[in-house]
Parts: sequence; structure tokens; C-alpha cells
Amino acid sequence: MSARRLLIAAGIFVLVLACLTFFNWQAARHYHRPRTSQPQFLHYVDVRSAREAGEVEHGRLPAILPANSTDLNVWFSNESYLSGSFTFPAQDLAALKERARHISGAVIDDSPIKGSLGEHYAVVTYSDQGSAFRLIISPLEKDPKLLHALWERKRER
Repeated sequence: MSARRLLIAAGIFVLVLACLTFFNWQAARHYHRPRTSQPQFLHYVDVRSAREAGEVEHGRLPAILPANSTDLNVWFSNESYLSGSFTFPAQDLAALKERARHISGAVIDDSPIKGSLGEHYAVVTYSDQGSAFRLIISPLEKDPKLLHALWERKRER
């Protein structure tokens, strides 16, 4: 009789241990997902390809991008902060500013600024869909007919 009880107790012990191990493994998988510390990088040749990928609709690119923008880059390590750049024809600057003016609370600083990044044509800040965007627009050194915009997006709380 005692051998039978010992065998039952050992079976229960193994079963409990197996259950605890399984649930601990599931919890570890759920709560300790590997996080990448490396920033992610996305590149699009033009606005059309970025829109097809859903980047503008998901808020990963500024909604006021000129239609002729090219060489779009997005860097992010998490979804709460993104940054990037794009290039567009200088003749589209007025249209970009006009689109920004239609966004409530948008601020456009048209005064040329001489700073550590060179001379800027404009700084545009606005909020859209719970995110704050800031664009710094400056001439492209290699081609004066093109402008280069550096931008950042932060999620608002």
C-alpha cells in the first residue's frame, strides 16, 4: 500500500511541476519578448510607394508631404518616437506650408534660420491624430532646386 501511495504522490508531484513549468514558460514568452535596441529603418523612393505601404495613414510619415517628395526615410526604435527625412522640389514649399496652415494649431516659422544644421527655409510644427510633428526644411546643397526636410514625430499623451 505504501508503495502505491508513494507512486501516486510522485505522479502528482511530476504533474504539478510540469504545469508550473508550462505556465512559467508561457508567462516568460508573453512578458519577456525580445526587444530590439537597434533602430528600424524604412526607405521609400517616392510618396506613392510610401502611401501604398500605409506609412502616411499609420502616421509614420507627415501627412503634409508634397506629392513630388522622393527619397523618404523613416527611423524608429519604437512607435512613440519616429524621425526621418525626405527631399522635394523647392517649388512645392508653398504648397507644403499651405497644407500645414489648414491643420489646427500649426505653426510655420518662415524666417531663415542660421543654425548648426545650416540655413533653414522654414520650420513647421503641427499636431495630427495624437502626434506632434516638427519639420526643418533647408536647401539641398547639391541641387538648389531641391529642398531637404528633416522631421520628427512624438506621440502626444
